[in-house]
Amino acid sequence: MVISGYLGTDCFFTTTGLHLTGQLAVLKCKVKNILNDADGPRKAIRKVILGHHRLIRLADLLEDSFNLIIGQHLFGTTILLCISSYRMLSSLASTETGGIMTYVVAGTCMMSFTFATGMSYP
Repeated sequence: MVISGYLGTDCFFTTTGLHLTGQLAVLKCKVKNILNDADGPRKAIRKVILGHHRLIRLADLLEDSFNLIIGQHLFGTTILLCISSYRMLSSLASTETGGIMTYVVAGTCMMSFTFATGMSYP
């Protein structure tokens, strides 16, 4: 359940970022063809400006939302790493080899996930 929550938000932000990038590419094509517009260049410029303003608002909204979510990801993962490291060190004192390997693997997975999450966002 927790993993699907992480993946769901990651996929949502990635898809929204790709959508924004695609919309900017469409806007670029509209700017290139602004003189060939059937409604006239004045209306075409107005449409391009309104579309650009809408995309800027979307980018700001995405950035504000992203900052909160990535902060929660990093904070939660840091707490989990600290607790897992403490449990691993306490397992060292009791010389449980199976338990130690479990913590090492889990810690490695969490650190890999944290770095992969940080690298997947622009």
